[in-house]
Amino acid sequence: MNALFIAIYNQFTKDLGGGTHYDVYDDVSGRFYLEHAPQDVDWPYIVYNLVNDANDWTFSENYEDCAIQFNLFSEAASADEVGDMFTHLKTCFDDCALTVAAYTHLYMQRGELASLRWDPDAKHWHYVIEYNILIQN
Repeated sequence: MNALFIAIYNQFTKDLGGGTHYDVYDDVSGRFYLEHAPQDVDWPYIVYNLVNDANDWTFSENYEDCAIQFNLFSEAASADEVGDMFTHLKTCFDDCALTVAAYTHLYMQRGELASLRWDPDAKHWHYVIEYNILIQN
């Protein structure tokens, strides 16, 4: 799955020309981490992880059907910042064409899960978004 993680990171950091990136990259100043964020990381930031990887074989083809979860974190007083991050994440990843080494990318679609919550103890916003990705090798 390393090839998929690299493809997701490359989409996030993609140069759109003239040194510009997707707005979500700028929202978090490039703070985008696999599995967990470093201790004492600056806010806001994004963590992504593999939720599920199901193999599907046919007589002639092998598919990987993956669920990737993005976790957006913000300490802002209102949900505006994390809401903008969600909007910009969708622009970056909804139906994008990933380049996954040794695989053919078939689709990346936002799933049904999108959940926003305020953590009153930690005093931060947490937005969870799940995407389904199908790749073939």
